[in-house]
Amino acid sequence: MKVNYKNISLIFGILLMVTATGWGQDLPSTCGGSRVRYGVSGLPSSTFNWEVTGGTIIANYNDSIDVQWEVVEGIKTIRVTEYTQGNCVAAPVLAHVVVGASSVNIGDIAQICEGDSFTFVPDIVYEVYNWSTGETTSSIVAKTTGTYWLEITDKYGCKGRDSAELVVNPKPNVSLGMDTILFPDQTMLLNAGSGGAEYKWSTGDISQTIETGGKDDPIWVSVTSDKGCINGDTISITVRYKIPNAFTPNGDGDNDTWHVQWLEAFPEATVEIFDRWGRLVFKQKGFPTEGWDGRSNGRALPMDSYYYILDLKNGKEPIVGNVTIIR
Repeated sequence: MKVNYKNISLIFGILLMVTATGWGQDLPSTCGGSRVRYGVSGLPSSTFNWEVTGGTIIANYNDSIDVQWEVVEGIKTIRVTEYTQGNCVAAPVLAHVVVGASSVNIGDIAQICEGDSFTFVPDIVYEVYNWSTGETTSSIVAKTTGTYWLEITDKYGCKGRDSAELVVNPKPNVSLGMDTILFPDQTMLLNAGSGGAEYKWSTGDISQTIETGGKDDPIWVSVTSDKGCINGDTISITVRYKIPNAFTPNGDGDNDTWHVQWLEAFPEATVEIFDRWGRLVFKQKGFPTEGWDGRSNGRALPMDSYYYILDLKNGKEPIVGNVTIIR
């Protein structure tokens, strides 16, 4: 235990002799949480009234006290008044005690998502920092689950220590699979996995699974876990259109027309067919359900290879190719 004694002068001119100098000056600094003894020398029959701010008197020996200082940094006070046996009261005297920090706070439990980082920062500024990671900076950046501690030293030489936990939560495991090819009449089931609390698809769906058709577009999903961690994936679906490359318009009821089965799903589509010399032989918006019968302006075209352009009016490049009339 630390012991400090100071002089007190009474207004009645009685000098109370002590072992140290100048009551009324600042007392030596101490650390928060420490137990320190303070005392005076007075008349044998005197009693002393002690008042302490920022600390607790845990023992009173009349001419001395033991003080348990709070851990909060700051300037504290000790006030003492002497009462003599003849009921003479000395003027109260006051002393200041600078209490340094003996505690530090870096938090309790912090949680982040996989791939993120967390910065541990103490509550106030100190002179010296010693982290469990070996760093001596005023803050550290952590990315892995574990316990991190900091030991500080303030400008008065007081030390404090605190520890905190960092929990790294995994992101949802999301995989929509490999990029794939579908025909226009095909569908596939996309599953974003069961590790999510919330799902958001580019299609507007919010369920774990969706069924998609042959749309020539990428589809993405964003999945949020119950810890707020987000992950996602994207799949590109390429549509492979089934387009016949030949037909036999001979009236036998078998393959008599050039019929693109899925084209009715694009009512704004246009179809243009050219002969080998680049002359337009057929044009129509909204392909007929029965298909093209190999005629141009009511006249049957000869057996040959013809060039077509299918514009689906879906924002994609037109589909081009060749179809052969066999007679």
